[in-house]
Amino acid sequence: MLNKVFIDFERMKYKHTGLYHFCLNLGQSLLKEVEAAKEQLCFFVPPSVKGIFGDDAKYIKQHDFHKFFLPTPSKFQVWHATHQGTDYYPYRSKVKKVLTIHDINFMHDRSKSAYKRNKYLNALQKKIKKADHITTVSKFVLNDVLKYIDFADKPTSIIYNGCNITEI
Repeated sequence: MLNKVFIDFERMKYKHTGLYHFCLNLGQSLLKEVEAAKEQLCFFVPPSVKGIFGDDAKYIKQHDFHKFFLPTPSKFQVWHATHQGTDYYPYRSKVKKVLTIHDINFMHDRSKSAYKRNKYLNALQKKIKKADHITTVSKFVLNDVLKYIDFADKPTSIIYNGCNITEI
């Protein structure tokens, strides 16, 4: 059976950001490791970067209407939300969900009202409740999130961000 993995790279619409490079490097690394006979990666990308992982890769072009009508989660065995702020999350689907949390800086931003901070925190709690596995980009982030949110014994992993500097 072919395991199909949906990877949300919608944040690649912001080219000169850390999230863009996180997604780019993650996609490139996953393609090197995937066993084509067992797994198929499907990259959910903005139209501007379709093809970035090569012509043989599978893509779903992100459209704003996907916020209301997701690209058929039931076709996939795993759904990886690569950013905690994603608007594209299969809350009602039984697909296995991996959620990556980069930070909860909004909790430390005193220029945001308590109402706004709680709104963001509640949205994250809702995603975590539906997730099957949580990854964070550092132990600091994991500990920071645990101050505010109960993971209810969900499995967690720390996967440090890599470095994409190829020349000095």
